[in-house]
Amino acid sequence: MSLYFSEYPGCWERNLQRRYNNPLFSIILSADNNNENTTPVHIDQPLVNEAQRKDEAERIQFTEDFNALLEQVVHLKSKEQSELIFDLKDKIDRLYEYAAGLGSDFSAEKAGLKKLNLLIMQSIQQSGEHDPKALEEIKKETQARTLHFNLLEYPLVAHLLRPDTPIHPEDLVPTLLSEEESSLRAAMSLFDPEHCQIICDTALALIQQLEQAGKEVSNARIRLAMMAQSLSQS
Repeated sequence: MSLYFSEYPGCWERNLQRRYNNPLFSIILSADNNNENTTPVHIDQPLVNEAQRKDEAERIQFTEDFNALLEQVVHLKSKEQSELIFDLKDKIDRLYEYAAGLGSDFSAEKAGLKKLNLLIMQSIQQSGEHDPKALEEIKKETQARTLHFNLLEYPLVAHLLRPDTPIHPEDLVPTLLSEEESSLRAAMSLFDPEHCQIICDTALALIQQLEQAGKEVSNARIRLAMMAQSLSQS
């Protein structure tokens, strides 16, 4: 019997969805790639329903936190601005990362967070307008944040960056091998060259084990080639 998944799954449901009937998750390799364990992944509708409830609770929490942030901004007094400006910036960053992986359409809220971030960065820039070094640092930070926000257009990136990510270390490689090209390339940019090499080596070992077991993993071979390209470009 097939399971019911949402059209726009959040972090927890999406993790179950990518694992469901996916041969890439049937073998877990050890760190030295010499020992493997066949681990059946049993995903049923009650488990999916629970993940959906968890995702919905997170969407509600985000809405409450977003409205609280707007309330704080509206009542911000000018004399308090310098004291709270960096705290607000951190809250905006955290909320944007959170929204990016929720699964539903929060484009209006994300646009609002971007606008608030721009206003805050302009305020910081004005406060350091006579300090060339400070202005250069602000410019670099603005560029880095723009790149970061662009990467967060891919939900997998947001899911990987969560402190409580459901993607465990042993699930990282099969997760990456299950992604579409653009999402995979974005996710690979999160890792340094050494880590990328480990990921590629582990992916190759996993694919070889699955091929020996008679599994169809041609798409995973294509994804591995893309991962190797990311490594060569790093």
